[in-house]
Amino acid sequence: MTSARLDQMSLVTAIVNEIANQQPDFQPVPRQFNAIIDAADNIFREFAQGEIVSSPGEGIHAWRRTDQVGLSSDFMAAKLGDAGIREYAHPHDPSDFGRCLTLLEAAPELRERLPEMANERPAWAALVANWDELAALWQEESPSGRCPKMFQRMQALLRQTAV
Repeated sequence: MTSARLDQMSLVTAIVNEIANQQPDFQPVPRQFNAIIDAADNIFREFAQGEIVSSPGEGIHAWRRTDQVGLSSDFMAAKLGDAGIREYAHPHDPSDFGRCLTLLEAAPELRERLPEMANERPAWAALVANWDELAALWQEESPSGRCPKMFQRMQALLRQTAV
């Protein structure tokens, strides 16, 4: 996603109006109004910044600060690199899988530990067993922004594990 220029005062007004809709008689005290301004400022800053992309070899901790972290890749980072969220997740679609590939590019030392993910649950076992095939499909299709063959293959693999 590219950056977006927002009007901070419009954000503040929208937040105040929403609070008024939810709590018609509420009158914020200065501390609460300052929290509204802080929230609008945070939104403004985040939208002014473009997408933070991962760089090959940057390491797992730098990768976690990018916009290329998803639930399944973060789970993978926790299991293989002891840096991430340990709540179970596996890739469900090509975008999820692509974020896992990005992790392995950012922290290539984790690639040799990838087979360990097969111990997590059957879905991971199926994906890991077919990782190279899926990665090749990703390389082939992702530049177009659509990955229909990869999606079909992933769904077939995941359906087999749901039986």
